[in-house]
Amino acid sequence: MHADTRRQERHRTAFAKAHAAVIVAATIAMAGCSAESETSKERSRPIAWTVVEAASGKTTRRLTGVARAAQRTALSFEVSGVVEDVFVEPGERFAAGEALATIDTQKLALMLEQREGELQEAQAKRAEAERDLARKRQLHEKQWIADAALGSARAAHDAAGSRVAALAAAVERAKQDFRDATLYAPYEGVVAERLVEPSQQVSAGQTALRIEGRAGGMEVVVAAPETIVGRLSLGASGHEISLPAVTARPFKGTVTEIAPQSTEGNAYPVTLRIDAEEVAWRSGMTAEVTLHLANDDTGADQPLLSIPLTAFLLEDDAKAVAFRFDEETSTVTRVPITIAKLTGSSAIISKGLVTGDIIAAQGVAFLRDGQAVTRLGVGIALFNP
Repeated sequence: MHADTRRQERHRTAFAKAHAAVIVAATIAMAGCSAESETSKERSRPIAWTVVEAASGKTTRRLTGVARAAQRTALSFEVSGVVEDVFVEPGERFAAGEALATIDTQKLALMLEQREGELQEAQAKRAEAERDLARKRQLHEKQWIADAALGSARAAHDAAGSRVAALAAAVERAKQDFRDATLYAPYEGVVAERLVEPSQQVSAGQTALRIEGRAGGMEVVVAAPETIVGRLSLGASGHEISLPAVTARPFKGTVTEIAPQSTEGNAYPVTLRIDAEEVAWRSGMTAEVTLHLANDDTGADQPLLSIPLTAFLLEDDAKAVAFRFDEETSTVTRVPITIAKLTGSSAIISKGLVTGDIIAAQGVAFLRDGQAVTRLGVGIALFNP
């Protein structure tokens, strides 16, 4: 009886151990499946990605400017007087050499007449002095007069000649003043502004008309901040200029002037010529200018690289990191990088990456070092027909 009882206990013990072993094995199997499931989830995590490229060497800056004629000038009379007539109106076209305005020439004509009369009188006195000098020379040769008398005659003759020369110059000036009483167009163009009216008293040099020529084309003036003016150079072309009021099509522009001194707000006037023959423009139109700037000296010891602004993360210590993709392991690695500068849509990198590296382009704040990922758009595409 006791032997049967011991056999039953041994059977129950063996069954309990076997049951426990089954439970342990099932638990291990379930844990393994769970781990495999988690790994599968990690490997299937998609990321937007990009390839690191060399920086173009240029950045852009967009500014607003004003269009104007490249050939323009302010016309003024060279003499003072009363305006007699103005033959043109603002916006009116004119030909080269055409008379645009005149000053009353009555006083100028009288002055010319006076100078010419004085010149004629001086010429008569010089002729008399020449005859007197010739007579004195003959008398001196015969020793009938002293040397002093001959010297006086020679001095009078020289003085008369100087007087004639001075008055001849005065006559020429009076004639020039008479001609300057009329404003002539220096080239073909259009009147931009009329600043005088008939019967108005004007001074010499006072602006009477502002004109623009069409032959010189068009230019745009922008105010370049002090932070970028040093990255512009005379003759640099390829800048983009658009006139929203005329057309959406951009034109190419070339830098022709860079002011050596700043204006208000520490901005430097920069002039660009529009490289287009036919543009329906008017002075004063608003122009949008995209300047292509040469990169400044960043002190980098290797070629500069460009990545999107969303492809790096600033950590608590203000250091920047990116996540580089490893094609063999399909994981990302946290890589410290050095940012040389930021542009409008990208970051310029001087250290940490090389050209051709594949990095995460977005969502870097949710990645960790060694995380398994897949690249969007890479691999077998599944679809439902």
